[in-house]
Amino acid sequence: MVKIGIDMDSVLAEITEPLIRFCKEEYGIVTKLEDILSYGLHEVWGVTPARVMEMIYEFYRSAYFDEIQPVNGSVEGIKYLVTKYDLVVITSRPFWIEEKSIAWIKTYFGDVFGKIVHTNQYSSETGQKKKSTVCIEEGAGWMIEDSLEYATECAVNGIRSILLTMPWNKNGQLHPNITRVAHWRDIQKLL
Repeated sequence: MVKIGIDMDSVLAEITEPLIRFCKEEYGIVTKLEDILSYGLHEVWGVTPARVMEMIYEFYRSAYFDEIQPVNGSVEGIKYLVTKYDLVVITSRPFWIEEKSIAWIKTYFGDVFGKIVHTNQYSSETGQKKKSTVCIEEGAGWMIEDSLEYATECAVNGIRSILLTMPWNKNGQLHPNITRVAHWRDIQKLL
């Protein structure tokens, strides 16, 4: 059975709106979803990358993080995909948040994922791993992603990538191994 890697944030977990509310309430940074035109939040918020990391870590520890809901269509999409494919979550979240991530996934998706891998890419800690490396190690021939950078990294390593359209990934050229989609319904049609 073909294996598919699936990103967590903004693919399974609707993290952006709670993060926007958190930044407004805690830091007075007012942003709308359509204003986030870069995956590099330091460019959006006008702070250093190190400060973004601190803010994100504070968000992870906040009640706002606990309010995250599934991305529209993702629950139904996963129910469909698990009937045809082996699924593995591959998230760039840091290692220290694994327990919360796994609990969230089990709450909304049950035990449908064969594995949940944290690559620690969005961390200042050591031990980061590229998503393409995890896909290769896990035997995933596909990756569903919202980051154009991570989708491209997978694509150039021979992993077909599905890019779920978000404001931060609309600019830039797509590698031939990347297919852009607008909604989880499109992912189901494609796969």
